[in-house]
Amino acid sequence: MKNFIFTALTCLTVCSAFGAPTVAAYYESWWKPDANENAFTLKKLDPHLLSDLYLAFAAFDSDYNIHPIDFKDPEKLYPDLQALKARSDGSLKLFLSIGGAHFNDPQDPYGMGAKTYRLFSKMAADPIARKVFIDSAISYAEKYGFDGIDIDWEFPGVANLGGADVDFENLISLLQEFRNTLFNKSSSLLLSICLPATVPEGVWPLFRTHPQLFYRWAAVCAHFCDRITLMSYNYHTPLGSSIVTGANAPLHRDTLPTSTLFVAESVENYLKNGLEAAKILLGIPLYGWKYANVSSLSSNSAGPGKPFRGKVSTNPLISNAQIENVLQDPRWNSGFDPLTSTAYGFNLKESEWISFDTPETISLKAQYALKKGLKGVIFWAVNLESNALEGVQAAKGEFDGNN
Repeated sequence: MKNFIFTALTCLTVCSAFGAPTVAAYYESWWKPDANENAFTLKKLDPHLLSDLYLAFAAFDSDYNIHPIDFKDPEKLYPDLQALKARSDGSLKLFLSIGGAHFNDPQDPYGMGAKTYRLFSKMAADPIARKVFIDSAISYAEKYGFDGIDIDWEFPGVANLGGADVDFENLISLLQEFRNTLFNKSSSLLLSICLPATVPEGVWPLFRTHPQLFYRWAAVCAHFCDRITLMSYNYHTPLGSSIVTGANAPLHRDTLPTSTLFVAESVENYLKNGLEAAKILLGIPLYGWKYANVSSLSSNSAGPGKPFRGKVSTNPLISNAQIENVLQDPRWNSGFDPLTSTAYGFNLKESEWISFDTPETISLKAQYALKKGLKGVIFWAVNLESNALEGVQAAKGEFDGNN
């Protein structure tokens, strides 16, 4: 495995891509707007606001053929996507994202992952299955008018998510064969993959002890792709073993000065190990995390780093649109944390706390993307903002102002 990685690295060539920075976003296919007149809908979306829109998600079964998660999507959702593209005069690119966190999670609360979490690993290990998957993905994307395919495997090599050590070598084979097939078919489809902000827990031990090897492997994967989504969020959540509140997507540093869990560190780890800046779409969250039973909160000290003893519900993720409504409650206050360049909200009476991004902190992330020469930014997810899309507008404003 180690020898394969270093052999593959010798084949990595460096190229650069220039042009206006990309403002991309994912759209959750299962999302349903509420009755609020300010709620986001595809029909209200300015078609010129985004460069690219990624539909999350499509799936595949044990036959390795692509299908929609909801079998009504081709007749109900896809026409809205094509209408949006038409309103953009063809400038908007549509990507089909395949997989996702739930697809790869045996504990998926919606039940899909228990049946599908091993499929990426099995498919990537079998040359025949890889060909079926690749041919099906290309055929499906072209049939429904998509311009690109995004592979969201979360995460290769993680055993409790259906992975194995050989996944790393096999994913390179999959991407290389995907690229060759696109070339042989003279297809104009673009190819993308999602990469984590840090080395995932549970992967090959050598990648944990020598993380530079993981990032070099990722650079080889990216070599066969037109762009990558860097999932630079969820650095801290109320889930898992954390005992103090933390910023969802800290920019230049974390609350603790010794912590490496922040956006700029993630980007640097990839860049210094060979991944081209011009291929990186910097992930920006349009949601926050809500913490419960937070102690030591006060009006003068309410930033991240406070002890807490639980989450507010089974799903403590809260959309930016919901956060807007929460902060209208007079019991809630908000602030800016200069260390992490993120925003937070707090309710002293209920001992609750939220970490999130605002248009102002998103502007800082867009400025950082420009400074580092990244391809652009990509939001998870556009439907999580109100219809004004102030966060997306902030990033676009930074990019437009730089031209």
